[in-house]
Amino acid sequence: VFLIKDPLTWMLSICDEVKHRGKIQGLFPTNFTSVENFSCARDVMAPWTISSQTHHHRFASLAEVWDEYYSLVLHAQAASNHSILVIKFEDLLESPDKILTV
Repeated sequence: VFLIKDPLTWMLSICDEVKHRGKIQGLFPTNFTSVENFSCARDVMAPWTISSQTHHHRFASLAEVWDEYYSLVLHAQAASNHSILVIKFEDLLESPDKILTV
């Protein structure tokens, strides 16, 4: 089972986390200076960076981060012999009984 979140909802969630924590597990706006200077409306379409001990990757926008992640998951599934059930997170919140009985 793979939960997929609507890109706009996901980006708002990421923005909320940045406002409260400054970054999320190595994901942050490339030009991030402080929580006080962060603006979701402005920074969601600005470059974002993912950093870890082993790699550092820059994306043109937060939308590109979302697209890359879900593309990697779907390509990996297509290359394997396993099936996955994709469920929209928002549908699960809206009508869990209907989604979970399918």
